[in-house]
Amino acid sequence: MPLLEAMSVGLPILATDCTAIHEVLDNGRGTLVPYDYVHRDPFGNGKRYWIDRMKALEEMEWIYSQRTSLDLNKAVKKAREYVEGRTWDIAVEQLESGLLKLVEEKTS
Repeated sequence: MPLLEAMSVGLPILATDCTAIHEVLDNGRGTLVPYDYVHRDPFGNGKRYWIDRMKALEEMEWIYSQRTSLDLNKAVKKAREYVEGRTWDIAVEQLESGLLKLVEEKTS
């Protein structure tokens, strides 16, 4: 959610290249930074990806130096369009369908 929120207000995005973040920032909607290492969460919730700090610093400096460039503005525009195309319709339909099934099962 923080990525989508930042994209919605027109901020350039920089994030670790892992999990679904890759899909969100694909097609030039942001800058993906490789992770340096991965470890298993001690609570069993999955893996934790640790960003390559030096690469992240390089990318942040590049974004800052390009803050008025057309290329960066294109990326920000792509990101904003992506977010504006997201809706709750599918999630709401799935939730409603599931609830209706439960009600139907309960009453039969």
